Amino acid sequence: MKQHKFEHVDIVAALEAAMKSNTIYYQSDFEIDKKIFQRSAESDKARDKALLWMSRPSGTHCLKEAEVFLAGTSAFNTWKFHAEQTKDPILAYAVKITGVEDGKIMGNLYELDYPEHSLHVKQTALQTETADVAFKDGSTVQCNWEDYYHGRADIDYKQVASVTFQPKNPQMLSFLLEQEAQLHETMPKGDLNKHMAGLRKKSVMEQLSMKKKSIVPQKVASKKTTQRAVEL
Repeated sequence: MKQHKFEHVDIVAALEAAMKSNTIYYQSDFEIDKKIFQRSAESDKARDKALLWMSRPSGTHCLKEAEVFLAGTSAFNTWKFHAEQTKDPILAYAVKITGVEDGKIMGNLYELDYPEHSLHVKQTALQTETADVAFKDGSTVQCNWEDYYHGRADIDYKQVASVTFQPKNPQMLSFLLEQEAQLHETMPKGDLNKHMAGLRKKSVMEQLSMKKKSIVPQKVASKKTTQRAVEL
């Protein structure tokens, strides 16, 4: 199925609607996502504005695209996990935050074929090498990413304001992310309202299917009970 892009949309409203069509449990995860969207909109770093978002039956994930393409990071492991270890139906989008209008976080959404994209990430990701750590007092330090990740770095973690993971050659990551952005822009434009209507219809059909499956065993059991009663 061809994927589409949806330009200049209310990111929170659109993804909340997508989430409600696919996520049954832990919908409160989306409250965390909204905070990430807000921080992204407030950031002056281009890399912070490119995100990958997924909805699954038991929650959501919102991750920085740059970290997803760095092997070993929690974002990389999380993005791959649901394709490799579960059979959950996943809705996935690349998200580009473009600004805030009338209090709404605006941007573009790009449909992703999650299993295909997860494999692409696995095959394309760069090995993480360093962690650029910024502290609350404005100072910075660079350390081995594994030392930072596993809490072994000789720093005061309580004073960390932000951390940016990098591969051995940061320019390679920049090039990779530029390629991803170009690929997203080649997608045909889609109608967001039609897209969301399709998700709602699919959700209703799946719920009806699940309801029928849960009823069938009960009917069979009832029939057997009746037959057994007749035999007695």
